[in-house]
Amino acid sequence: MKNTGARHEATGKSIKSFAFLLPTAYCLLPVFLAFSQEYYRWVDDGGAVHFTDNVYSIPEKYRGQVEKRMQLPSREPDAPAPEQPVAESPRRFVVPFTRSGGNHILVDGIVNGVAAMKFVLDTGAASTMIPPFFATQAGIDLSSGLIVTIGGVAGAADVPLVEVNSINVGGAEVRNLEVLVQDLPLGMGAVGLLGADFLLEYRLDIQYAKDQVVLEPQEGPYGGHSFEWWQKRFRRYANHKRELEAGRSKAANDPARDLLDRQLGILEDKISDLESRASQAGIPQEFRR
Repeated sequence: MKNTGARHEATGKSIKSFAFLLPTAYCLLPVFLAFSQEYYRWVDDGGAVHFTDNVYSIPEKYRGQVEKRMQLPSREPDAPAPEQPVAESPRRFVVPFTRSGGNHILVDGIVNGVAAMKFVLDTGAASTMIPPFFATQAGIDLSSGLIVTIGGVAGAADVPLVEVNSINVGGAEVRNLEVLVQDLPLGMGAVGLLGADFLLEYRLDIQYAKDQVVLEPQEGPYGGHSFEWWQKRFRRYANHKRELEAGRSKAANDPARDLLDRQLGILEDKISDLESRASQAGIPQEFRR
């Protein structure tokens, strides 16, 4: 009887302890869930299953069938998984340069992997520029470019704005770069101009004592580019579309309207292509304004 009573007494204590701990555990549950990680499962048209923790990286056409799941944290969250490879530090590209006229920095580059040329490195220039001859040599169809107006010492000029597949300088590469097609002024000692649109993709260190430029990649979170890169491209196209539509409404003759219509068609294709690429890179809609 004593043993039975002891068991009842122990059971009673256990029940009381459990009753005490239950509300405590219930209160801690939201805290525990707050440290869990959400992830998403989706299946593409080919039947392949994908997982991601960033819903914006999922192409828009698949977002309607996404399954939202939750991954609870491990008991030792600070311990790295043994099979996880250690990420390498970004590569640094050391590019030698020469000087022209004592002021201009000249570097060697390659456009679209086929056309080798020299560039003036100019951090103050907003856009990269290549001459028409080398654009043709690089396989660029100038008729596919947008006609934009730029200012210069000689006055305003209408020049094509085209997209090149790549520009590579000493191993440092930028893809899908829009460049202006125009001859540089004589006497600069180079044929192209490397502007901020290329250089902002890298951390730049000009070492005059060694006659070299060091470029360190700054990988952006959206398809290798920053939010500003995408927003600038979308805004440029939107502004240019408004200008073309306004010009067409004021065009005095059919040839002028036909030219503007062709430009609007080219621009619409570019916007469609940019939207497609933005979806693949997971760019939110609010970034596309």
